[in-house]
Amino acid sequence: MTKIKNRTVDKSFEVYLGLYQALTGDDESRKIFKKFSPDFLI
Repeated sequence: MTKIKNRTVDKSFEVYLGLYQALTGDDESRKIFKKFSPDFLI
């Protein structure tokens, strides 16, 4: 398990913990949730 913080993600883990604010941002480059497929995060 890993915690998503500072809008960085290590995709080698199976479980992710992150607040909505850590996954999105004002501009497109800060929206790290887009690094995952649409059905990955539930």
